[in-house]
Amino acid sequence: MASPTPHYCAQQTRRHDPDRYYCGLFVPSGRRDAYYAVTAFYQEIARIPEMISEPVLGEIRLQWWRDAVEGMFSGHPSAHEIMCGLGEVKGRFGLARAPLEDLLEARMFDLAPSPPKDSDVLLDYADGTAGALNELLLAVLVGEGNGSAELAEAASHAARAIALAGLMRTLPFHASARRLYLPQELMARERLKAEDVFAMRPSPELCAVVRELCGLSGEYLEKARGFRRHVPREALPVFFPLAIAHKVLLRLRKCSFDPFHPRMILHRPGRLIIPFNRLFGRY
Repeated sequence: MASPTPHYCAQQTRRHDPDRYYCGLFVPSGRRDAYYAVTAFYQEIARIPEMISEPVLGEIRLQWWRDAVEGMFSGHPSAHEIMCGLGEVKGRFGLARAPLEDLLEARMFDLAPSPPKDSDVLLDYADGTAGALNELLLAVLVGEGNGSAELAEAASHAARAIALAGLMRTLPFHASARRLYLPQELMARERLKAEDVFAMRPSPELCAVVRELCGLSGEYLEKARGFRRHVPREALPVFFPLAIAHKVLLRLRKCSFDPFHPRMILHRPGRLIIPFNRLFGRY
């Protein structure tokens, strides 16, 4: 099973997360398979809501992955291709257990019937998903314990910016599945009803909520960029999605923060931005 694992993980990432797949092309070849094993695991967990018909089935799937992680750390590894790849990462780079468990716990929120209570809850979700992913990827690219506190803080800010921009970018997809990540507090303040979002109807109320969350994403984007001098070149692929998030925020602004605008739905900036940022060593 071990031989097809690198190819399988890379292809899974390419299919389900093309932006991070292209980021991975700039990872040194000796660490690229490990990078894709982590991103494939991340996407496999993220896609669970798309593969189920009711929340209890999602809980069962998440429990299977919890058991697989437990088995990997207790000497009873799963034969699943992604877990084989993750096991190799653990052996080579001393992958920590906590961010894997944080990621699985945060993904329980995807199965919740209600949107987050407020922006703080949404940021906790970002920390548990994109934040945990960045922590795992830094362990692969820089080494467990070799990064500075400033690098870790930069990755945390970047994760929040990327997650928030990503949720605004995918709002139409989530609305079509009757999933909602807009904080209830903001929706109540703007008198925005969930059913109006699920009907995929643009409105001033929706645009006001999206504008505020884009502003919050932009704040964390600038905080992450403020740590540029603490980000070594080998860690840059972790931060390249930040440039994509920036472009998403700019496009939303041009579309008056309407996530259902046709120019948003067709917006695919990643392939051009990532090589450009790699060339100049920035994000």
